[in-house]
Amino acid sequence: MAGSDAIPALSPCSDLSKVDGRRFLRLRTLAPLLGVLAFAFALRVYGANFGLPSLYQSDEIFVVQHALKFGLGDLNPHWFLYPSLSMYVLFVEYGLFYLSGLLAGAFSVPWDLAVLYFTDPTALYLIARITAALLGTATVLLAYLLGKELFSPRVGLVSAAFLAVLPIPVEESHYGTTDIPMGFLTASTLLTAALLLKTGSLRWYLLTGLLAGLAGSAKYPGGLFVVALLLAHTLRPAPRPWAPFVVGLALAPAGFLLGTPFALLDLSTFWAFVVGQAEQARAGWLGTVAWTPYVDVLRSILPAAMTWLFTIAALLATGYALLRRSPQDILLLGVFGAFFLVLGASALNWPRYWIPILPILSILVARLVVETGGLLADQLLPWLIWRRAIALLLALALLVPPALASLHVAQGFTQLDNRTLAAEWIVANIPPGTKMAIAQTGPQLSQTRDALREQLRLEMLEDAQVRESEAYKTTPRESRETKEAYYDLRLRIPPREPSYHAVYLSSPAVLPLSDYVENGYSYVVIDEWSRRSYLLQRGRFPGAAAFYEQLERGHMEAARFADYGGPQILVYRLAHP
Repeated sequence: MAGSDAIPALSPCSDLSKVDGRRFLRLRTLAPLLGVLAFAFALRVYGANFGLPSLYQSDEIFVVQHALKFGLGDLNPHWFLYPSLSMYVLFVEYGLFYLSGLLAGAFSVPWDLAVLYFTDPTALYLIARITAALLGTATVLLAYLLGKELFSPRVGLVSAAFLAVLPIPVEESHYGTTDIPMGFLTASTLLTAALLLKTGSLRWYLLTGLLAGLAGSAKYPGGLFVVALLLAHTLRPAPRPWAPFVVGLALAPAGFLLGTPFALLDLSTFWAFVVGQAEQARAGWLGTVAWTPYVDVLRSILPAAMTWLFTIAALLATGYALLRRSPQDILLLGVFGAFFLVLGASALNWPRYWIPILPILSILVARLVVETGGLLADQLLPWLIWRRAIALLLALALLVPPALASLHVAQGFTQLDNRTLAAEWIVANIPPGTKMAIAQTGPQLSQTRDALREQLRLEMLEDAQVRESEAYKTTPRESRETKEAYYDLRLRIPPREPSYHAVYLSSPAVLPLSDYVENGYSYVVIDEWSRRSYLLQRGRFPGAAAFYEQLERGHMEAARFADYGGPQILVYRLAHP
């Protein structure tokens, strides 16, 4: 064949071998990556039905309930302890679930979805939890892409393996809450910032700013990753036009408002929650006895999130990155430093809050492992045929402790729970209709309509006490109208049998013990962690501490459940004169 349409001759000995070699390299990376992702998803989805139909994770309840409330026609959450992006995503998923049920004949009117939630919410919570598991697994993939983009495919693969087994992301991926969506979006922000650093393309400026805003709209600390935009721009070689940076920066608040529009449309309520959150960050929460800023992050928070061995490796890897100070190192260290500077000072701190920086630390540790393995092979063991085996052994040594911890976490979701056992004991030993005051962390029982009305009254009382409390006087609460609308829905659905006059409060200590006795309550059910925390902070919560002291001293412990998962549950029988 001649002319412009002729196909050039190929050399089977050279060109085809190059194609085959590239294909082999892709397969050699793809196969272990798929294995890592499959293992990551298995860890995150295993035991996803824990507790159901009982609900044992309070933050998850807040997110799911607000997502369902949007179905009533009011898209304003009226509650900004968390921003609302995750709730809107779930709202869309629940809409699709309703439509599929409508087509299948399982639903006929929207009210059927409310009935399902209050009678057996299993399907609705599984949707939220599987979404979290998928996003958590996708974050592992992003760690691979980010490590590959910044350093090498080998670093990307090792960092993905590390992130796949770190225990806190595994645990939190079992909950339909906001931490895992935030982690997914912050990792996405880092990836686009890395591409911006490499190419300087306008689209990466825009995406980095937008994704940083969306990360903040998943959970407020995620907005700190807007620093990645500044760093990637600053680290670019000159000349650096500022117009794309300014436009990208302007997209950050736009991204936040895209996911949380009522931060602007209901500014006064939003601001009240922001002020309350800032006060809680200063004062801490129940269980915060003493807090040393920054030091406790390294001493307790990160080891709980990653295990001690991996935390030590992360500190060494951070030091190594400080010595190297390449643009890639500065990008990762700068984002980590900004996050550490802000969150490390907060007394309101839990290991899950640090999920956004775990991909950064995984990549830094992976780079240290790969380069250290290569250095040892070249300098100390030049005779070793499989030089990469050293890096592999180092990676495996660091993988084993978090992997074992994550397996233990995943296995724990399939074990018996103290709250489930307590609920079974109550049903077997206490007659239906008995009056009980139960901590929100306690066993889940079907409530009579009178109990629901009483619970609404006590929640209003608790809100008033919180507003007057020196400990939590700035803590915002949901409006009376929102609470009344929720209880109006619950009261329209017949209770399951057996039902109890059981009221649930953040703490039964909202009332003096004498009030429960005088009003005919027979039992108080508490969890051991709250009891111990209030007693340790008696100066801050004198009334609650006195409540628990009187309960232990003057009333009989009828049952204790402490041998399985979840909080220890104590059932007290109240002594009546």
